[in-house]
Amino acid sequence: MTIIDLDDLSFEHNQELNKIAVEIREDYNNLVESVSAEHIGNLNWIVGSIASRNKYYSPLFIRCCRVAFIQKLIAQSTVIDKVKLADRQLANIIRDLFITNGCQTKVSCTERTFHRVWRLFRPYRQYLVALFILIIRLLGKSKNGTSKRVGDMPITLVDTFVLNNGSADEGSINNGSYKDRYYPGLMDHLTDDEKKNIYYLPTIVGFNNPLKAFKLIRGANAPFLIHDDFLNISDYYFALKQPFKLLAIKISPAVFRGVDVSSLLKEEMVNHCSDFISILGLLYYRFAYRLNIKGIKVRLLVEWYENQVIDRGMIVGFHQFHKKTKVIGYQGYVISKNLHLYVYPNESEYRSKAVPDVVYVVGEGLKDDLHEFCKDVVVEVGPAFRFNKLWRERVYKPDPNFFTVLIGLPIGLDDSTYILKLLTNTLKKFKGTNYQFWIKPHPTYGPESIKALLPGKWPKEFIFQKGDFHEVIERSNLLVSNASSVSLEALAKGVPTIIVAPQNGVVQNPIPEAISNDAWSIVYNSIELENEIMRYKEFTTVHEDFFDQLSLDVRRNYFNQVSRKNTLAFLEI
Repeated sequence: MTIIDLDDLSFEHNQELNKIAVEIREDYNNLVESVSAEHIGNLNWIVGSIASRNKYYSPLFIRCCRVAFIQKLIAQSTVIDKVKLADRQLANIIRDLFITNGCQTKVSCTERTFHRVWRLFRPYRQYLVALFILIIRLLGKSKNGTSKRVGDMPITLVDTFVLNNGSADEGSINNGSYKDRYYPGLMDHLTDDEKKNIYYLPTIVGFNNPLKAFKLIRGANAPFLIHDDFLNISDYYFALKQPFKLLAIKISPAVFRGVDVSSLLKEEMVNHCSDFISILGLLYYRFAYRLNIKGIKVRLLVEWYENQVIDRGMIVGFHQFHKKTKVIGYQGYVISKNLHLYVYPNESEYRSKAVPDVVYVVGEGLKDDLHEFCKDVVVEVGPAFRFNKLWRERVYKPDPNFFTVLIGLPIGLDDSTYILKLLTNTLKKFKGTNYQFWIKPHPTYGPESIKALLPGKWPKEFIFQKGDFHEVIERSNLLVSNASSVSLEALAKGVPTIIVAPQNGVVQNPIPEAISNDAWSIVYNSIELENEIMRYKEFTTVHEDFFDQLSLDVRRNYFNQVSRKNTLAFLEI
């Protein structure tokens, strides 16, 4: 009996799903564009889950991948006795798809009663969470009239994130000292006079208590302005109306590759109508409104631009209430295209004025990607602030007595767990050899959080590394990672990279297609990982000149060097 579990695909089927994820990009975007066409300029729709196209927020892309996957199997006349999955609504669509094509395949939904009830109550649960967070944020507002210290001169706002890193080694604010992880070096290229009216605008990440976050930010040695300090209670009320206004929007029938997926959209709209990220997007919109009411002039808004719904709320607000303010989006990162297609704006977002006036990328080789779904976006190359250390002279060399494999863990704990398990399975092969394995967690997590991912005793061969990633990668011979931009940073240092594909899902490979795949590879299991580690040990020894040239080419094409001149141009000073 042939059974396909869409939640646990075989190696071959998972590779097919990855191909489909690339093939359907245009069709998926067209689907979102078609349902968005009637809602151009509707703020509640713009910050909603369906319009977001964000895989962390909307399940629609993965659902469409699965529909296309089943369509391909049917077209290939593959005999399938049973398909099972936990997604009830998608199961209904797939069942109808088989019936329409005259197939006798049974489709089984594996969602348990508890999970179904939990899912059905999701919008209510999320609304209570949002209400609680907004009450805490309201209580945490400054009572000292923060807006008064801004003064009468036009200001520049630099949108950023402040992370609560717990026990990790790279906190955003430690002992009152702010470590800029998003625009490092920006202020260093400015005079005191040029810095005078520049303020950071923080989005807090990882804080359970906004009161603690706001207190931490206010005590930092950096010029921060907190959105909430400018808001009134009516602004929180405005944001809390999001689910009611979103659910009042009617969606026209939606078709993806000939399949009616309207039920998926309607279900998603209900399930995600109360998500806090949408409500926060509306709060940021009102922040722009309040600045206008208070007469605060903004010369320039620098938006850390991931095209998330919080970005859109802010951008729409500034375009509406600060028409003379230039809004620039800064994509100071390199990211996997396959799953993160939402970072590339589309026509409906552009027409809704939710796209910056100019989008800056950090390398010439990244410009064309921004025009995938909208040709009208203005794209420029700006300073690669986060990556400028790639241009410094190499300080360290790997220990010649070892072949050092650095495991750069991504932010996703599931992906980190899978990578660690694959490596654990390979350890027997490398015991008693000169291979050594270093573990570098994402800055959001400390060693104890990572150790908890592996049951039992932590392997003694896995040695944690702290401090600057660039120093650690210079002392390494090979990087193993996924998703994170550290994969491309390693190549910029002349260090080859192995991307670990997820056990079930779309590979998040951030390395641009133009880069020779002699320098990087993708592995799908522990045997492939083991073989690639050994292969690169031999390859790097023989092809040292190749990696020296690769290092220079990657830096030139993807990491624009930071200077005072291009920093001033970026800030339009």
